[in-house]
Amino acid sequence: MIEQNEQHIELPQGAALLMNCRTPQSYCTAPGYDVWEHYWVHLDGVGVKTLADSVQSQGRLTAAHVSRMEMQPLFETLFAEWKKETTTAQIEMGLTLHKMLALLAHQQLSGDESRSNRTMIKQIADYIRAHYAEPINLDMLLAQIPVSKSWFLRLFRQYMGTTPYNFLLSTRITRAKELLVLTDFPVGEVARQVGFEDESNFSTRFSSMTGQSPQQYRKSALKPFAQNS
Repeated sequence: MIEQNEQHIELPQGAALLMNCRTPQSYCTAPGYDVWEHYWVHLDGVGVKTLADSVQSQGRLTAAHVSRMEMQPLFETLFAEWKKETTTAQIEMGLTLHKMLALLAHQQLSGDESRSNRTMIKQIADYIRAHYAEPINLDMLLAQIPVSKSWFLRLFRQYMGTTPYNFLLSTRITRAKELLVLTDFPVGEVARQVGFEDESNFSTRFSSMTGQSPQQYRKSALKPFAQNS
């Protein structure tokens, strides 16, 4: 049983919960049970809030039923990579955490009443993830769906917690961070591969979202790896 903000919820076996760790909470063994076992992880960073807003329903404690076969391996990956203390392990942990959030978001949206709207927004999000390196604009997205611009933007923000442009930008920057660490491509080439035609614009957007220039991010990410080597 978990309590937070004068709410309480019992988590049955196979359920997961995302909660704001900065708000006081308490937990205990639920009535009728003697023992309990759970996995937990604290996460933060760029992109987390976007998915968190999709998983949390207006701040309410809402459980999502997840498959143990899907979620447990993700926790085991975190346990294994955490001990390695390498840059590659850090990247793997970041990707694993986002997979966890995406799984929770998917399950949360599955319980929504508007199945057609949910499916439509998921298809658009999947399209952006698959074509982030290509030129994408709002008109291209609207051409794929039978709804107005204003309704689409409202639905996208409702389900994804952000605008289509910011979602595209976040996807591009996430991929750019991987390329900066895992390859020796010049910054201009990294920018091109993630969909930016202008290196200056890429550097500005990257710095705005990460607090570091692409060069600074590459150096800071590779430093722990060099020390471990």
